[in-house]
Amino acid sequence: MSPAQILSEALHATMCERAAAGGPLMPPHGQHAADIMAQLTDAGVSVVHTGEIAYADQVYALLRDVADELGERGRIGRTLLNGSYPTGANVARQELLDRIANLRGGRRV
Repeated sequence: MSPAQILSEALHATMCERAAAGGPLMPPHGQHAADIMAQLTDAGVSVVHTGEIAYADQVYALLRDVADELGERGRIGRTLLNGSYPTGANVARQELLDRIANLRGGRRV
């Protein structure tokens, strides 16, 4: 089923449950949203806030870049493996720490 179909089914199920219980079909917005989320969860659908997805993408990109810098071709990796380019390693280290601090809301690590 598409996300729209799942949402439609969840909305329909929620309204049917409310009608069967004798309650109002359209409860307060917060309760209605919670009921729909419960129906979606019961259907096995994970709902994630888009801000969390964006943050996860940022963290993944940072971890990928850390791995690249630590690899044998990265600025830090080359320095660790053969002692070359220590200035570049320090710059890479600071860049990565700044990105981590940015993800943590400006708090230094």
